[in-house]
Amino acid sequence: MSLKDFFIRRRLNRLQKDLNMLRNTIKFNPYAVAIIDNETDKDFSRRITEYRVWSMGNSYVLRRFFVGTLEYRTCNYFWTRAPLSYRMIHSGLPGLICSKMPRILFGNGIAPTVSVYKDSGEVDKNKTKAATDYTLQLIDKVKLRDVLTECATNESWGGHSFIKFSFDTELSNFPIVEAADIMATEVVKERNETVAIVFKTWYEDKEKKGNTERKYRLDEIYTTDGAGDAVIRYELYELSTGEDKRVPLNSISETQKIVEAVNADDEIVFTGLKGMLAFEKPNKLPSLEFPHSNYGASDFEGATDSFDAVDEAYSTIINEIRDNRTFRYYSSNNFRRDKDTGEILTPDDGFTKNYVLTEGDIDQEQGTNKNRVVDQIPDKTEEHKAKYLTAVTVALNKAGLSPYSIGITGLESINQSAESQQERNKVTLETRKAKLELWTPYLAKVLSQLLAFNTYLLNRVGVKQDDMPLPDMD
Repeated sequence: MSLKDFFIRRRLNRLQKDLNMLRNTIKFNPYAVAIIDNETDKDFSRRITEYRVWSMGNSYVLRRFFVGTLEYRTCNYFWTRAPLSYRMIHSGLPGLICSKMPRILFGNGIAPTVSVYKDSGEVDKNKTKAATDYTLQLIDKVKLRDVLTECATNESWGGHSFIKFSFDTELSNFPIVEAADIMATEVVKERNETVAIVFKTWYEDKEKKGNTERKYRLDEIYTTDGAGDAVIRYELYELSTGEDKRVPLNSISETQKIVEAVNADDEIVFTGLKGMLAFEKPNKLPSLEFPHSNYGASDFEGATDSFDAVDEAYSTIINEIRDNRTFRYYSSNNFRRDKDTGEILTPDDGFTKNYVLTEGDIDQEQGTNKNRVVDQIPDKTEEHKAKYLTAVTVALNKAGLSPYSIGITGLESINQSAESQQERNKVTLETRKAKLELWTPYLAKVLSQLLAFNTYLLNRVGVKQDDMPLPDMD
């Protein structure tokens, strides 16, 4: 071995010893730093409520939420700090994001691929066409497209979407498919496997009088039994005492109909129908704010600060229009006074602010008279508009969208090329691709179970669907 190799080997050995020392002595100590987030139910519920408030687009509700929530007062938010006299306007951007998401995902519709094979392994073209037509008809009958639109909207702000199947022959001969949001649903997992989905409905007993108002919560627990068959279990809880006290299903009139359908264990067991009749899907993974929760990340995660900035910029523009009108100085001699107090009587309507009263006469100037002076205020609308559009772009990018994709004008050239438009829309296309990677297998699972559940209703419940004959196939 040469002398050069010897020194190289010695330096490498010394480096390895140093690395071993660092590995053995330096490690992350959670008790040495401030707690980032305990991820308690309270923290999660508060954040989900905030996302819902943003999506509603109601200025009054926004103001009440942020003023009444202690944690946000230290953030110096516009919605927390702006005085009541200031005109606070919500841009509606969060709601626009939610409403556009279904179109971004399903703008071209949904097209299930159905194949029927012969015993030889070849595709049976005739039966494949019949099965495809049947599936498309069933999608229309259960209004699945409307449900998916609701799901895409709910998961945009809430971070998760839910679908449940049920039936009521008095309402329909087809499966009833419903969507639910994260505020009324709970996922139960065991070692990352979903074992139950709980759908919650709240009731107030209207028949009770006096001061004994009673509140209830119905839990519809979708799960499977030991044989893997679908099960829906119903549990009714009284909440009046501050604790969840389980009570019989016939305690309130709203759940009386369920009593007639369940067995002695308050369950409906779909014998022979394998798998749950409910489905859950994250919006996107992981949730950086709640990485250990059972739920996905909202499109609003990390974007709410920008939403507040957008509202402040937009409100500034509108207040600029109101406040920066032509300013006038009036001589107080031209106004009447209260005969008792001597106070000047002016039109104090809280809106007209572009005047000042001065004592005595005003000096003569060009364009004025002795009782009035006119001041022209520079218009800063365009300057504020540029700041507003910048804030909008930042907020949308954080939500995974581009302004071009949701129809916001003012940021793109009219004569730009198709390649330029596609490049500007790249953020949205990447978001769509990532979401469809979750949606595609999820929809396949939902459609497969929908077909199985519909067959169960035909064969076991005895519903009649004469206008939609079932194809003759296995």
